[in-house]
Amino acid sequence: MMNLNDSQIVRCDNWSKVRESFNALVDSSPRWIFRGQEASSWGLASTLERVAAVHCPQEKALRELEEFFLLQFQRRAHHYLPHNLLPGEHNRLQWFALMQHHGAPTRLLDFTKSPWIAAFFALDGMKEDSECAVWAINEHWCRIEARSMQRKLYPGPGRPIARPEELQDPRVARDFVETSCQQPLAAVLPVEPFAMNERLTIQQGLFLYPCHHEKTIEEILQSYTDVNNPRNIRKIVCNGGMRTDGISDLFSMNMSRAVLFPGIDGFAQSLKNMLLGREENLFTSFLLRKQRVSMERDLAARTQRQPANEPEGDHASPVQEE
Repeated sequence: MMNLNDSQIVRCDNWSKVRESFNALVDSSPRWIFRGQEASSWGLASTLERVAAVHCPQEKALRELEEFFLLQFQRRAHHYLPHNLLPGEHNRLQWFALMQHHGAPTRLLDFTKSPWIAAFFALDGMKEDSECAVWAINEHWCRIEARSMQRKLYPGPGRPIARPEELQDPRVARDFVETSCQQPLAAVLPVEPFAMNERLTIQQGLFLYPCHHEKTIEEILQSYTDVNNPRNIRKIVCNGGMRTDGISDLFSMNMSRAVLFPGIDGFAQSLKNMLLGREENLFTSFLLRKQRVSMERDLAARTQRQPANEPEGDHASPVQEE
């Protein structure tokens, strides 16, 4: 778990304060990236790290696990995807992005450029009586530290060292990643795959990529200069009482699973939140309409059961025959 100081942790007891915190961050710098987590107690750990902690707790086997998962995925992916959607064999970053997209364990950690999208993921899965969190990391600081680590590894003048702004280019980042596969580097690099899928584009997504086989993301970040500077890492903690207000406000920004996960699966998962905020009006209208139809049916049934009224006036007595 990251050791953050008090100046890096912002505790919010209402949604308005969360909005203020996000706006202050975005106004201070456009270089923040965000990750929402449904439990504030969770650290920054990739799915690969979590699998390793369960199945290989006594030894660091991140590299071996990754090689195993990558090999199995590469050998079988063609059964499920057309050949034109498969990356080149040696394009590891693109393979990892494809694996991450389909739920396989990888070293990648999902982030987004939008604090609101991160907040949705945090609030959507949280419990009412718990706390969730949105992590904010300065991506420019990460690139500066990655370049610094690269200079230490290659101190001579013969090897070109990418500048931090150059590492924003997916092609330069891809080369950086490929180099680190041969020579591990204690760096965490914000990266985007060159080929962006629809979901990643809609979610304004990118990844934190640890460039060392046997170091976790938090171990690398903890070794960085100024890791405890609030200009580099922040954690916004939200209590469960604001979930309804937050989800409702985010819906007004057109953020739901139906939008962030295009397709019927995302739409189906979004149905549960239609009972919150503005979407509750749809359910209320549905109930009122159903109640009105039921009342009309009851009235019609009672009318049919009542005897027909006899015509008014004197009735002639039957004529008796003599």
